[in-house]
Amino acid sequence: MELDLSAVADLSLWAYILTFAGGVLTSLGPCNIAMIPLVIAFVGGALLVSLLTGRFQPGFYGQPGAHTDLLWSGLGMLLVGWISALIGGCPFRQLVKSGEGDSAAGLVVIGMLLGGGIVQSWEIAATSSGVSTAGKAAVLVGLMLVTLVTLKLREDV
Repeated sequence: MELDLSAVADLSLWAYILTFAGGVLTSLGPCNIAMIPLVIAFVGGALLVSLLTGRFQPGFYGQPGAHTDLLWSGLGMLLVGWISALIGGCPFRQLVKSGEGDSAAGLVVIGMLLGGGIVQSWEIAATSSGVSTAGKAAVLVGLMLVTLVTLKLREDV
């Protein structure tokens, strides 16, 4: 039995917008109010360019790299979040730390670049037609490996 996700797609667009706005406000913080016009200009500029070029298409349907398989999107983001907690911060934080000279963060960034290249060349990445079997297997194997590493490295309380 297939689930009809057409009603959820519109709600998930708003969820992504609200999540993005919450992340922006959290990163700006109360002391950095002057950055808000810059963020609005950045998002507005991207919207304007996509409207002027005729490439604006709201929603997830028909987008080049988007799919509506929410289960595998959620599991993939669970994997990313879990690994981020283990390495000490989100991927963007690792990029900033590597720019500040942190060699461990630099290795994380190199690993992210290599991983992105492998995912694309081995056709593991999802497409607009959905998540491939290899992509599903990669997420499940990744979750199992991260579970084993977490259990191995946990501290006794």
